[in-house]
Amino acid sequence: MHVWGGNCRPLDPIDFQTREWVPNSGWPISFSDLHPYFKEAHSLLDLDKYFYTPNESRLISSPRDSDAPFEETLFRLSRFVQGSGSQYLGEYGAFFYNELNERDNLKILLGCNVSQIFLSHDRKSVEELYALSFQGRELHLRAKAFIFCCGGIENARLLLSSQEDISDGIGNEGDSVGRYFMEHPHGLAALIVSGHDDQYQKLRFFSPGFLEGNATVQHRLRLTDKTQLDKKLLNLVFQVNHSSLPPLAPEEHNMYGAIFSKLQEALPAKENLNSYYVVFLAEQFPSRESRVTLGRKKDFFGVPQPHLHWELGDLDFKTVSDGLDLLMKSIFSFPAYHSVNYVASSLADWQVGYGAHHMGTTRMSSSPTDGVVDRNCLIHGLSNGFCAGSSVFPTSGMSNPTLTAMAIALRLGQHLLANLPYMRSVDIAVPPRRPKHLGV
Repeated sequence: MHVWGGNCRPLDPIDFQTREWVPNSGWPISFSDLHPYFKEAHSLLDLDKYFYTPNESRLISSPRDSDAPFEETLFRLSRFVQGSGSQYLGEYGAFFYNELNERDNLKILLGCNVSQIFLSHDRKSVEELYALSFQGRELHLRAKAFIFCCGGIENARLLLSSQEDISDGIGNEGDSVGRYFMEHPHGLAALIVSGHDDQYQKLRFFSPGFLEGNATVQHRLRLTDKTQLDKKLLNLVFQVNHSSLPPLAPEEHNMYGAIFSKLQEALPAKENLNSYYVVFLAEQFPSRESRVTLGRKKDFFGVPQPHLHWELGDLDFKTVSDGLDLLMKSIFSFPAYHSVNYVASSLADWQVGYGAHHMGTTRMSSSPTDGVVDRNCLIHGLSNGFCAGSSVFPTSGMSNPTLTAMAIALRLGQHLLANLPYMRSVDIAVPPRRPKHLGV
């Protein structure tokens, strides 16, 4: 993991369910299937207690009210990215590098760029990977099993561009490789000013949060399952950030100073004024038309570069717009607050950001007609080729994907431990292959 923001939270049980108001929703595994692996991944990320429901709600006066549209939930920020002086700032992989490099049963190849997947004669298993270094060295990689975890864009690109044995690419029987690309739409939802000390004491649990062992823990406001069902919305969370810790670029922070000043003028109390950004992080519905395809240009190794078409729809916009309206009416409607809504009035005018969370392009499914891998991450139609990472997510939820991706990887590891002894051994008699465009 080269660049990582550090925010951690498991997906919610509802994210795994088939929801009739969410097209293409539903996983072939359940939350309970991943639950023990969530805990193990949590420990590997050094996040202290596996606990994501706060003991006490700070902004919701009646958290047990079944009609409350929101619930408070916790996000945990890993110590691997906290502070500019962190030894492993955004470089989680560096933390375990020495341990992995010293293992006798593991070989790490850096600068090894796989450009083609070759299949066996019967097209039912992966026979070999062809790779190149930037210095021109060729590598022919063989194993009992192959796991592709290159990310939501590169996994799709590699499968689609491996056309030596199957013209449409590997795992693409249902024309699903590269489709259902999802991000986490996010951005500024509102600006808020409060002039009451008691409100500041409540909001400090949201920003900057509080330390619990090695992790920073923050409260956030999530649409309840019941609200999602009743209002036919996607999963959604709002984060409240103090303006001294802007979630936006520094130059954007300056743009909102005049607005904060006007909000402050409207408050009767002029002392101890505090201003906040309200930021949304939303689930995106999995659309087949949101996808990764192969472009015309090729990279240094002769592989077509990826082309991304990211498509947002009415349900994505409705979730954030309706969710913000509920938030303002249920949480920030009191005289202690003054606010300005910052979400556009229509999908066409919606300015939305993204989290570099690339999901869904090799989605998990029960059938090859609507996905790429099965419940054990095995590529449909193959006996030894797997995909891992957030590319296998059928839906995205609103949680950052790292913890779930690690849980899926740990579950896949258990599956391989049980099944690797029964997989076909490497046939060293089969001569190595090169992509056709490179010649024999």
